[in-house]
Amino acid sequence: MLGRKDGFTVAALFGALRSDTAGNVYAMAAAVLFPIAAIIGGGVDIGRAYMAQARLQQACDAGALAGRRAMTGATMSAADAVEARKFFDFNFPAGSFDTDPFVKINGVDNPRFVDGPSGDKSVRGFAQTTLNTSIMKIFGYQKMNLKVDCTSRLDIGNVDVMMVLDVTG
Repeated sequence: MLGRKDGFTVAALFGALRSDTAGNVYAMAAAVLFPIAAIIGGGVDIGRAYMAQARLQQACDAGALAGRRAMTGATMSAADAVEARKFFDFNFPAGSFDTDPFVKINGVDNPRFVDGPSGDKSVRGFAQTTLNTSIMKIFGYQKMNLKVDCTSRLDIGNVDVMMVLDVTG
């Protein structure tokens, strides 16, 4: 007969388990194991993502500054864009922080450095990649998106040079 074995019913078994408090710590520890792992895993992976995004932003800034510094006119040349990309690649090598390689997005280079708005004499940079999670894979989160942009503008103001001679002795 289903539910009955040696004179015990399922209801009697659950009643006995409910009244017996020995070993409850093991059950509670097992119940909170997954939420604790999710909190720790989320903290670890978000920390890695913030670190990677900060480094990606620094690389974008370095590339934009180098590209603008290399410019001799109001617009970027291909050589200026190559110089910007060299600085970017030096500061954020491919695969840093367990990120995926950079691929074109909708047929556009990634990362890329382009002229700013017309007449602005600036350089704009864009970079996007994904970070592979380490612990959150257990919970179905395989990747985290990272996206940065940056702008650099070089302005040289008027400089007045003055020479003062003190002949008072």
